[in-house]
Formats: sequence, C-alpha cells, structure tokens
Amino acid sequence: MSSSASLPLMSRWPICLCFTASIATQVAGENITLLDQIGPADGTAIDAASVLTDQYFEPAFSAYDIGAVDDFDNPGGLAANTVEMALTGYFGYSGIDGVQGLEVNFYSSLSTAAASLAGDLASERILGVPSIDPDWTLPNFDLVEASGAWPLQEGIVYVSLIPVNEYGTNGHTACGTSSLGNDSCWQTNPGGGWNFGPIAAQELNLAYRVGNDDDPCGIPLPPCHVDVSGPIGEPDGVVGVDDILASVSTFGEIGNGTSRPVGDCFPLPAGDCEVTVDDLLEIIGSFTLTCPEVGACCLSSGDCDSNVSEADCSGNWLGDGTSCASCQSPIIGACCLDDGTCSDNLTPEQCYNASGFFNGEGTLCVDANCGIAPANDTCESALQISEGSTSFDSTWANSDGTYCEDPNDPGCPLCDDLETVFHDVWFTYSASVTGILTLSTCDQADFATVITIYDTDCDPSQPSEACSSGTTGCSNGTATLQYPLMTAGTTYLIQVGTFAEDYGVPRTGMLTLSVEEGVGGACCIIVSNDCYDELTPADCTNFGGLYMGGDTLCKDITCSGGNTCDDAIVFTEGPNAFDTTELSVSDETDLPDESMCPDTALDWTPDTIDYWGIYEATGAGTVDISLCDASSYDTSLVIYTGASCGSLTQIACNGDEVDSPQGGCQPYYSAVRNVPVDAGTRLWIRIGGWDGATGSGTCTVTHHPQSSFGACCSLDDCQWLFEAACEDLGGQWYAGTNCNDVNCMVSWQPCNTGIGSDPIDPDGGWVARTSDVGFGYVLATNINASSVTDCMTYGFALIYENSMWAACTTPSGMTMKWTLYADTAGLPGTTLASGTSTTHSAYDMIYSDLYQLQGWTFTPNYAASAEWLEFKSLSAGAGECWFLWMASSDEGDGEHAVQENDGPWMINTESLVDLNFCVTP
Repeated sequence: MSSSASLPLMSRWPICLCFTASIATQVAGENITLLDQIGPADGTAIDAASVLTDQYFEPAFSAYDIGAVDDFDNPGGLAANTVEMALTGYFGYSGIDGVQGLEVNFYSSLSTAAASLAGDLASERILGVPSIDPDWTLPNFDLVEASGAWPLQEGIVYVSLIPVNEYGTNGHTACGTSSLGNDSCWQTNPGGGWNFGPIAAQELNLAYRVGNDDDPCGIPLPPCHVDVSGPIGEPDGVVGVDDILASVSTFGEIGNGTSRPVGDCFPLPAGDCEVTVDDLLEIIGSFTLTCPEVGACCLSSGDCDSNVSEADCSGNWLGDGTSCASCQSPIIGACCLDDGTCSDNLTPEQCYNASGFFNGEGTLCVDANCGIAPANDTCESALQISEGSTSFDSTWANSDGTYCEDPNDPGCPLCDDLETVFHDVWFTYSASVTGILTLSTCDQADFATVITIYDTDCDPSQPSEACSSGTTGCSNGTATLQYPLMTAGTTYLIQVGTFAEDYGVPRTGMLTLSVEEGVGGACCIIVSNDCYDELTPADCTNFGGLYMGGDTLCKDITCSGGNTCDDAIVFTEGPNAFDTTELSVSDETDLPDESMCPDTALDWTPDTIDYWGIYEATGAGTVDISLCDASSYDTSLVIYTGASCGSLTQIACNGDEVDSPQGGCQPYYSAVRNVPVDAGTRLWIRIGGWDGATGSGTCTVTHHPQSSFGACCSLDDCQWLFEAACEDLGGQWYAGTNCNDVNCMVSWQPCNTGIGSDPIDPDGGWVARTSDVGFGYVLATNINASSVTDCMTYGFALIYENSMWAACTTPSGMTMKWTLYADTAGLPGTTLASGTSTTHSAYDMIYSDLYQLQGWTFTPNYAASAEWLEFKSLSAGAGECWFLWMASSDEGDGEHAVQENDGPWMINTESLVDLNFCVTP
C-alpha cells in the first residue's frame, strides 16, 4: 500500500482511517501496459475542460446509451487484466457513489463498436460502486478501475469502459481526455438517441489505461475473499477457524510473481500479495459469515458472466461454483434478411443487429420461411401515390422503429401509448391544393394499422404532423387520419405500420387518399385574443392563429390566452395548469439570456412556443416555481420581474433541475427556487420546451414567508433556507438570521483543563478509529478525572458502504452515547454514569482535504472520580453515519480499550495512541 500527501489510507476495514508520512509499496510480478493515456497520478496529463459522455442510462432512456472508444496496438495478442479511466460527470452528477457499475468492452473493429456497445472480443459488466485509486489527486475526477481476464486479438484493439449510471438520480457520466495519444477516438450510440448516427469520430485522446498482469496477485480476489481455506484446505463457503489458521500459518508470506499467499485477502479488489495483520483482521471481522452462492450465468447471446449470484443473473444460472466452461451452446437459428436471403447459426441479438428476423432456436434456413421486403420498405424508398386507393403488402416488411411522435412533443393524441411502429411501408404525396388530407385503411386491411404523416425528410428524430390508429367504427383495428393543415406544394411522407412485431404473418390492405380544399372556420389569434371567421387552416396558421375547425364560428369559440406577456394568465400559489399544445409560435423577439442557467439544457429557440403566467407575491420571503408533473413534457422555464410587460428584467432560468430534484416528476423538468420577493413583487413566468417541445403540465408556485427563513449551517456551509429544507440537509437552523450573522464553522481551541488529549495538526500523522454500536466495535479512553462536569470528544462522521468511505452530511443528527467507568485491572469496569448527546460542533480543521473535524459535547455533572470514558455512535450498521474517534495525540499513556460485539474489554496494543477528548472537572 502507498499513500500520498493528500489522501488517507484505510489500514483496517472499516475500523480505521490513517495517514502517515510514507509507506513502502510492495510490487510482485510484472505488469505490462498496453495503453496509457492517463499519465501521472496528479492528473497533469488530463484536459479538465474537455470530456466525452460515456454512460449506460436507465431503461427508459436506453436509446441514449453511449460509449467512449479508443484504440491501441496489441502486437503480441496479450490479454487484458485491468482497464482504468479518469471518470467525471456533469449536469446533475453528484459523484462516484451514484455510479452503479462499469462495463468493460473490447472490440475487433469500429464497425462492431458501432453496432453494439457490448464488445465482440470481450464484454463484462461489474456492478457496484467502482473502486477508485486513492493516490489520484486531480479534483473533480476519479481514477476508476475494472479488473478481470479478457482475451484479445493481435493487432489493433478498440476499448471502452462505460459507467452504468441513472441520469434521473446522478446526471451524466463522462470520460476525461488527455494530452497523451494520437488525437483520435470515437463515440458510439447504436440506439441513435444522440442523432449523430451510430458512431462519431473525435480528435481527442480518451483518458484510458489498459494493463496486462500475469501475476495472480493482479487478478481480483474471489467474491467471498475472506473464505481462504476449509477443513480440507480449500474454501468451504463459511468463514471460520480454518480461515484464521490459514492466515496465521502464512503470516508474513509475500507472493513471488507466480502465486498468491493463501491468507492474502485484503484490500479489495486484488489484495496486496502479502499476508499481514490487515488480512487477519479482515477474516476475524467476517467470522461466521456464510458466503453467497455464485456461479456461471449463461446468456442467450452466447456470452457468459462468471461469479454471479442467481439474483443478478439475467440468463441461465448454473449453480454455485460453476464456471463459464459449463455453459451450453448459445441459442442460434436461422435469420431472414432484408433481401430474402437467410443466414444460419446467428443468435437473436446478431440477427436483430442485421435488421433481420430470427426464426427460432435450432431452425435452419432450408426450413425457414423468408420473404423479400417490399420495394417501399424504407422511408428512402417511399412509393409516390396520388388521390385514390393504393394496395400494399407488409407481410415481409421490416420495422424501422420510427417513433409515431417526437418524445419531446406530445402531439399525435391518438398514438400517445404507442412507442414504435412495426413492419411499416412508406408512401409520399405532393399536395396540389390547400385543405384537408384524409388517409384511411378503415375496413380495407386485415390487420391493425397505424398511419403517420410527416412533412420532413427521412429523419426519425423529427416529430410527426399527425397519426391515427384503431379508429372507432373501423374493423380489425384499421384507421382513418385527417390532417387539416395540408398546404399546396408540400410533399408529405406517409408511414403505414402495425403495433406488434410478427414477421411473416400476412398483412395486406388498401390505403385510400383523398383531399378537400380548405373549409373556412373560426381562427383564434392568440397574440391579440382576437377571432376571425371563414379562414382556412393554412391561412389561420399563416396569421399565427389556431384553426378551430371547419364551419365553426367565433361567437361559439373562446380563444385561450397565455401565449404572450400581454396575455399572461394569473397564477396563484399552488398548482396552475398550462398547455402549450395549441398555442402559436411566440411573437416575443427577445430570447432568454441562457448565461443565467448554463448547462441546464434551456435550449430556447426563436420558434419556441411559450406560455406566460404572472404571480404577485402576498408577502416578503422567497418563491419556488416548479414544473414537476409526472405526466408532462421536457420543459424550459424563464422568470422575470417588473411592473408590466414593457419593463421586464430576467432574473433566472432553468432547463432541467439537477441541484435539488423532486420525486415523482417527468425525467426533464424545470424549476427555479429561492427567488426573493417582497409583498407585491410581480414574477412573470415564461414556460417553454426543450428544443421547441410542447405539451400540457402543471406550474406549482410555493411562497415561503420571510418569518420561516433563517441561516442554515451544514458542515462549513451556510444557506438562507426555511426550517424544513435545513432539516433535510441535517443542518443547524437559526430563525430570522442571515448567514452574515452566523459563523457555521467553529474555531477549534486546545483543551486547557489539564484532562484531555488534543487532535494533532491536519498536516501531521493521524488515525481515526471506528466506535459504533451497529459495527460492533467500540472504544474507551483512560481519562483519570476527579470529576466530570462536561466533556468534548473529537472525530469524524463518515459512512462506510460498498467498501468505501463517504462523508456523513448529517452529523448534527447523530445520536451519541457516553459512559463513565471505574477501573478494574487496567480496563473499564463498573459503570458509573451514562447518557446520550446530540450537541454537535463542526471545526475549522480539515484532514487530507476531505474530512472535517467534528466534536460532540455532553454534560454528565458527575461529582466523583472516573477512570474511563466510552463514546460511540448508535447506528444500525453499514450505510449509516458512524463516529470515528480521532487518535492522534502524543499526550497521555498511548493506550485505549476496545470492545468487539459486546465481548470483554481489551487494551489495543496494535495502535498505541490516545483518543482525543477534553474533560472539564
């Protein structure tokens, strides 16, 4: 193990955090670097201003799954054992603890990387928060590593390391770039969500490092790493006496480059090739543990994941202790391709990637029923039609997967529940008149149809104009679509498909096209709230109006407002409904100032359709404005102040809220919070949509009166918040005060009572040892006090989870227990007094630039002598806040007592340091 000048070492999990000036590094075997574009541990080779998105999203956004790919030459055909990456994030990224895993992929070519993010040479997903290099010092980046054994080809190999990370909870992850390399890499997005195609070249170097380590000590420890032996000298699935004896018998052994000592089991993930006290304590700490059953997970693609539990297997789990060698052959069969040809021995995934149809396991092409796709199978090959009826046959049509509507545009009301269209055929029509276009398969097809119309080119990312499916009164789920905005001279694309993927099932029908010249009707001019009769749909649109239907009259129509500032709708505190679906494009000439909300995806354009509301504050305080609504769309929000529309000043904007997201919202919602107001302040609320999206939703206005606000101290930070928000942060709230009047961080003062030991300077050597009920390991220090009026203890508040430490954000909410003891034979004996305390202070001492010194005060008012003080946190175990008692002073006798799992007290001879406290007699 080694240390740096700024990061702590965990010398015994998870009991102790330590920092020392230097510790020697033991290296066994030879590690061959196949690729290094990361450089030194101080990150000097990294370009912190340039990163590439690299992420597996949650299933709802899988179309956006994206890989960052780089290449290296592997002339010897060596395998890879480690892949490292400089990982960072943006747009809501809260840190490495939110990352759910890493997927390692190696590809034989760029074409295979573009076809599937899963590598064809090797692919392994490793779930859990990634391990990070403690010696890495570049701020805002973590050096993460994945370990395994991946066979590679000779020559050029392509690599990606893709974080598994939910955008909704942890924003975007990204791979750093560096100055090392040939200025060539790629991003791949087979799902097409990013609209650059399946692959895009970048003139950058990805911060990757790939290593080959033939030393067994370079291979990760097995899943149950503390089970090193058993009754017959082999691991038996239970951590017991045999494991302890094996560790003792190999104590002090160091690997020779060809073997790992039996007792080497710490630290994760790969040990350190030496059997030390840390390994023994790791086994003792897991005594009586029954190891989970892990084995091979055979996937339908033919791949296999090793050492997987049954619960984590997405394929066929073979049982405990099985290996991938026991996996049966993958599912393969005949695959019908577009041109009517057939390929044998393809997996379902391979067939799908070739845009083919998989006939089933074990099928052969000689028996397969493959047909040729129709001539108008794709948008690019659309058949030109005119008025009248056109027959079609989509029996062998493929599925373009074109969305019936733009996901950001909730138009197409008849198809809201439809995600994609299957087995579609395409037509094109050039309008000769302005009016109504009618398309129909009603009672003319033998299958359920979906009809969609576009006025753009063959770009599936563009929204449709309208669509229809399963029209009432039509048999077999057939449909009729009326489009009233047909404009002379415009060419329209028409897509006819179905709901389900069912290749080879007969699907024939007739598409009838008819046109009707424009019929006059009422037209609402939203800008002025005026209404005009006898306008055609096209003319109404040209006037910036909303066509209310043929033969409608203005006297029967109410034109809705909200489309301009002058037409703003009065909003009240609480939920306010809005709908931009039927509003015209805004006539506002001033675009919002996006510099007020950078990196939030406001993306306001001159064509953005907006909705205006106005809220007048009833009193002084702050106002929150949120567009959170689970059924709404991707919104954008701008806030102005001013007495009237002619004197507005923009004060805030937001595209997607990421700093304090609510629950139960749509994936991308907008919110502006903590807007200061006085009684009578007018807030003008301008609602739009990302990249021009429209829809309905709810604008919730919340007013927080000034009397409910105050300074909130959370660690060393102060914010002006209302009490409930401060409580959510675990902070200390001071009613009616400003942050200028509050000192959140207390200046630490030495103990001047003569009974105590002070924390050492943060630049010195220090140790912090866990004292927590839930962990089953508590500490006591010798105080030898004639009386105890009050006492202060010093330490850290940390969370230990997934083999990693993280800061506890709510130390003031921790409940601590103290106990005074008499001395019995040099150890804590008879209980004299005990109680709990929540009185907490945060001090201006930061250790290793990470850990803030915390203190807890309690007042026993105990008038007699006491020899020992026990102090511990009352957590329920891992994942909750633990107290780590600072133990860094040269004062005192250099001893403290430990108690494990309510057992007997013992003097800790392993670490001769004093725990930090200050007693006032």
